[in-house]
Amino acid sequence: MQAVQEIVPNPAAPGTDITINGSGFSATQGTSEVRYDGAALWIVSWSDGAVVAHLPDSKPPGSYAVSLVVGGTTLPAGNHTVVDLAVGEPVGTVNPDNHLALIVSFQTTVPALPLLDVSGPDGTGPFR
Repeated sequence: MQAVQEIVPNPAAPGTDITINGSGFSATQGTSEVRYDGAALWIVSWSDGAVVAHLPDSKPPGSYAVSLVVGGTTLPAGNHTVVDLAVGEPVGTVNPDNHLALIVSFQTTVPALPLLDVSGPDGTGPFR
């Protein structure tokens, strides 16, 4: 039986991935899609019990209807909320186990995957 259980995270920031958990979605995507505010989302991964989709970077804050279209059948998934991502001031703490390492921490209003660019005399690099 096809059923949607939840959308996580909810709320989420624009440009992040959301996961729709449930059952009966089919093991492969085929022609199925996620509709968010009436528009199809880019699919990151698809399985019988979970679909990961990417929210548009430009989606303004608000509450939006979500549905899955699986084999021509539309499954209402409920509403999902988009919020602005606010990031608190980063705090650096010297790692007590390795004084050449710095632990960087910060707070966000919604779950987020940080990307840290570090510059130094030997070059730069993005770190996750």
